[in-house]
Amino acid sequence: MSRALPCQVLLMAALVATPAAADVLRIAALVPAAAGVAREIPEQARVVAQVRTRPGTPPAGDVVDLGSPHSPELESLTLARPDVIVIDAHMHAALAEKLARTQVEILAIDTRSVASTLDGLVALGRRAGAEAQVRRAAERTRAELDALRLAEPIDTLTIFAAPGVPMVVTERTWAGDLLAQLGFSNAASGTEGRESFPGFVQLSDEALAGLEPDVLLVLAHGNPAETTAGMRRRLAREAAWRRIGRAVGERVYTLDPAHFRTNPGLDLPQAARALLEQLAAVGAPPQ
Repeated sequence: MSRALPCQVLLMAALVATPAAADVLRIAALVPAAAGVAREIPEQARVVAQVRTRPGTPPAGDVVDLGSPHSPELESLTLARPDVIVIDAHMHAALAEKLARTQVEILAIDTRSVASTLDGLVALGRRAGAEAQVRRAAERTRAELDALRLAEPIDTLTIFAAPGVPMVVTERTWAGDLLAQLGFSNAASGTEGRESFPGFVQLSDEALAGLEPDVLLVLAHGNPAETTAGMRRRLAREAAWRRIGRAVGERVYTLDPAHFRTNPGLDLPQAARALLEQLAAVGAPPQ
């Protein structure tokens, strides 16, 4: 388990005063959601370097490519001359020492929940001198998510289909927290298992065999179609998964990586709508 950095702004150099209105804050986004803040306040903030949101696809335009969000290419940061580096408080905690050597201000965001993500983005807006605008955008995001909440909860098992053994996605991840806010109940709540990555739990065969969710949601690690096919084979062939397979039937849905590969921040309502539209297109699950 990684050691988390504080959720508030971390200053690796001297505290920097709120920039004048004429200044544009140069952001290096190791958290892709930071780009949403720059989009919201283009006169106050600009992303000059960013990690990739899709494997093999660098950021558009003249934005410096920092590679994978899990192992960003810090050597490229100096090329972008950022004023602030936005990092994930947990994913990037191990990079703290290396980042400190850049002598650039660090803003750490806890992206594990909807609330902490939005709070972190508001903090970035504050750093850019545009807190009010970003706070309004965050409140719109919260209101839109509230409006999308299901009338009745759906008992759901959410799986991250990583290579090897799939892991259960808990409410201690941004995706799990988003699902909880939308009214999806976690069929694996209360179960325990090995947690190699914070919020992702590898359950024992015995624990899996006792689950009977109404719906199975799958976070794809690779190709979504291949992921879905592989999960259906697992449900049919492996003893620990057969009970789950019988319970969900055809209600196995792979979440669209365009919305669920990384925390979308201010665009969380778009991810929620994509999921709900996906479920509606193939027939609503029982409620």
